[in-house]
Amino acid sequence: MEHTGPVQSPLVARTGRPAALVAVVWLLGSFSLNAAWEVAQWPLYTHFAGFTGRHLSGCLYAAAGDVVLLLLLYVLIAVLDRDSLWVLSARFGQFAMLAALGATSATFLELRALSSDRWGYRAAMPLVPGTGVGLVPILQMEILPVVLAYVSRWLARRAAASEPGDPESKRIADHRDRAEAHRRGGEHG
Repeated sequence: MEHTGPVQSPLVARTGRPAALVAVVWLLGSFSLNAAWEVAQWPLYTHFAGFTGRHLSGCLYAAAGDVVLLLLLYVLIAVLDRDSLWVLSARFGQFAMLAALGATSATFLELRALSSDRWGYRAAMPLVPGTGVGLVPILQMEILPVVLAYVSRWLARRAAASEPGDPESKRIADHRDRAEAHRRGGEHG
């Protein structure tokens, strides 16, 4: 029998409203949250010279880099789970992995930037003991990806529930059922 449609891979992003909402949250939501965080933490860095156009452009540039990092973390978990929409049935372990990967990545990037004198901290920046790394940017990459994952899951599930005949709705319901069975100790397949 000849195959006429595209080969479906669990790593290929699916079309449909839930998938689109996940993408929007991880792109636009990520940029918005990271831009706000960057503006708020900017005075903790030595190169802060007041709120100017240069300050804002620096924050937006940093937020764009943050988006790239968070998208890489999302894709990494998608590859490990073999599911591009892993957030729909994410368990505690996936959220914990996302937070740990975010903190590890931020620590590495901060250490690299500090060692190359790209930036420094003012005395007001709380430091992670024993590392010399600012706590605020580490918390940013721990907290924001988990917030994005929860928000995108919530929005995608709401969208799927509003379209019960949609094949994506069935897939999301199956995800939810498997996650609940896993939590109860049942088969996870």
